[in-house]
Amino acid sequence: MTEPRDSRRMGPGVPLPPSLDPRRGAGSGRAGSRRAGGGPSGRRTTRSGTAGRAPGRRASTGRVRLVGRVAAGLLSAAVLIAGGWLWTIVRVFDATVHRVEVISADSGPDIDGSDLNILLVGNDSRGGLTAGELADVGTQADAGFNTDTILLVHVPANGTRATAVSFSRDLSVYIPVLGREGKINSAYANGACPNNACASVLTPAQQRAGTKSLIDTVSRFSGLRIDHYVEVGLYGFYSITKALGGIEVCLLHPAVDRYSAIDLPAGRQTISGKQALAFVRQRHGLPNGAYSRIQRQQYFLASVFRKLTSAGVLVDPLKQLALVRAVGSSLTMDAGLDPLELARQLQHLTAGNLQFLTVPVTGTGQNAAGQAVDLTDSAALPAFWDKVLGRSAPAASASPAVPRTQVSVTVRNGTGRVGLATQTATELQQLGFTVPSTGNSEHRTGTVIEYGAGQEPAARTVAAVIPGAQLRAGGGGGVTLILGSDFAGLRTGAGSPPAGPTAPAGGGGTGSITPPPRTAAQTDCID
Repeated sequence: MTEPRDSRRMGPGVPLPPSLDPRRGAGSGRAGSRRAGGGPSGRRTTRSGTAGRAPGRRASTGRVRLVGRVAAGLLSAAVLIAGGWLWTIVRVFDATVHRVEVISADSGPDIDGSDLNILLVGNDSRGGLTAGELADVGTQADAGFNTDTILLVHVPANGTRATAVSFSRDLSVYIPVLGREGKINSAYANGACPNNACASVLTPAQQRAGTKSLIDTVSRFSGLRIDHYVEVGLYGFYSITKALGGIEVCLLHPAVDRYSAIDLPAGRQTISGKQALAFVRQRHGLPNGAYSRIQRQQYFLASVFRKLTSAGVLVDPLKQLALVRAVGSSLTMDAGLDPLELARQLQHLTAGNLQFLTVPVTGTGQNAAGQAVDLTDSAALPAFWDKVLGRSAPAASASPAVPRTQVSVTVRNGTGRVGLATQTATELQQLGFTVPSTGNSEHRTGTVIEYGAGQEPAARTVAAVIPGAQLRAGGGGGVTLILGSDFAGLRTGAGSPPAGPTAPAGGGGTGSITPPPRTAAQTDCID
C-alpha cells in the first residue's frame, strides 16, 4: 500500500506553512484539494482503475499560481525597496552637492536642439583644504585658481552615445572677460579674480563669476550652448577614487615623478587616492608632455565609467552610498542639472559608445601677451565639431577658402543693444578680420551675412565664426554682418587660421601631437 504523502511538503525537503500549502484544506474548493471518490492516495481513478491526470493538473496549476503570487510579491517588494533606496540615494546626494546658478539664456547659441552639452571641470584650487587633506592629495597650498582639466561632453537626445572633448590647458583662445586671447585654463581665474584680486578662498560671487567666464569662453570657442556645468576639486577627485575602491590602469613603463609625486610600476594595477590623482596630473617626464597628460585623463575617466557601470557597484548598496556621499560632497554643479534625468538619458550608453576626442592643434607658439601657448588647428575644426555632433561633414565647396586676414566685413547692429557692433568689430579684428566701419540697422531677429558678387567665399569665412548666421546674396559689393537678437557672440575656434599667435619655425613642442580618438572600452596600456 502506498504511504500517503506528507501534505506539508511540496517536493523533497521544502516545508511550507499550512496557509500556503495548496494540498491542505479538503473541501475548500482550491485546486489540488482532495475530493470524494478518490483512491487511497487521494487521487481520482478512471473506469479502468488507473490513476487519472486531471487532479494532477489542478495541483500543478495551484503550484504555478502559488509561484506566481510569490514572485509577484517579491517583485513588488523589490520595486518598493529599490524605489526607497533610490529615494535615499537622491536625498543624500542633494543634501551634500553644492549648487550654483551659472547657466543663463545667453550661455551660447542653441544649435543642437535637445542634445546636451555638459562642461566638466577639474579645479586645481587648494583653497580651504586642511593640512591633512593637502597631505592626502600630495600637494601644497597654492593661491591659484586655474582649471586643471576641461572637458566638454556632448550627449545626443537619444543618449545612445556620448563624446567627451578635451582641451589642452595651454590652448590659446579668446577670453571674453579679458577682451583678448589667453590660455583657456586661465578663463576661470580671470573671471573670478580680475587683476588677481582674490584671497586664498573664493567667495560665492567670485566662484560664480569664474564659472560663467569659463562657460562663456568654451561656448565662444566651440559655438555650442553649454547646458550644464559640473566641477570637481582636488580632494573630491581623491575621495571619489577611494569610494570606488580604486581604478584599474595599465602603464607601459614605470612612472616616477617628484613634481606630481607619482610612483607606480609598469603593468596593470589598481590605484586610488594620492596615486590616482598623480596619474592624471603628471606632466613632467611624459613623451608628449601635456598631451600625454590628456591621454591619461581620458584613459582614467574611461576606467571610472567602466567601474561605475560594473556589477560590483550596481548591486552593492554600501558602495553606492559611499560613492554618492563622496561625489556629492565633492561636486559643484549648476542648479538645473537633474542627476536622475541625466541617468535616464544615459541608461543605454555603453563603454564602446563613449568616445574621447581632443581639440586639434598645430604646435606651440606665443600669443600677444608673450605666453607660450598651444595653437589651434583652425582648418581642422569645422570637421572636428561635425564629428562631435555626429553630423556628416559637408561636401567640399567649389569656392576656395579665404584667410581671415584677407576678409573685410562691415558690422551693423540690429539688436538695440548699445555698443554691440563696436564690441563685435573689435573681436573680429582680434581674429584677423578687417572691419572698415560699424553702425546700426533696423531691428531684426536673425543674424545675417550679406555678400556681393564674388564675395561668397569671404562671407563663408565670416560665417565660420558666427554659429547660426544665415548667408544671403546681395547688399552691395562687399560683406556685411547684420547682428540680430539671436546673436550670441563669435565662435573663436573655427574658420581659417587667425592672425594672432604663430608657431615658431619648425613647430613642434609638447603640443605638437594631438592624442588619437579612443573609447571607454579600450583597456590597453599607455605611457
